[in-house]
Amino acid sequence: MSYTAPPTFVTGNPLTAPQLNILSDDVRDLDRRTSPVGDVVATLETTTSTSYTNLATAGPAVTVTIGSSGKALVSLHSAIANAIAALASYYGFAISGASSVGANDATAIGFTAPVVNGGIRCGTTILVEGLAAGSTTFTAKYRMDPGTGPATFVDRRLMVTPLGA
Repeated sequence: MSYTAPPTFVTGNPLTAPQLNILSDDVRDLDRRTSPVGDVVATLETTTSTSYTNLATAGPAVTVTIGSSGKALVSLHSAIANAIAALASYYGFAISGASSVGANDATAIGFTAPVVNGGIRCGTTILVEGLAAGSTTFTAKYRMDPGTGPATFVDRRLMVTPLGA
């Protein structure tokens, strides 16, 4: 099902079943293309990688259909801990499918531990623009600043809401 331009309505002319079906199909199509999709990986896992990578249990990951607006809201949430004070850990996402974008610090959540084994539960929502229309997968990726680790992540959540047609 995809969007079909609605018919032109004329005062005094009754709506027909085919006209109402077009409107009904368009509403279902809009809902499909603007409903959030989420995934959770609850497992506590660590990394010592200084470049974005998967953890032992990859993800979370979600696949959505990006519309012609090229926009999506991406929400990230996790508990993050660092084994060393002043060490930063990052939870970002890579995009694949209709668009391809690597994980980067500009769209990641990060935490610098103020003390040894310091931790936080945090999250954010980011507007991503300029995506190509079509099936697109968002996959969580993780890294830490150089130093001895590890960086720890648990209750990792990812939700993507495509925006518009």
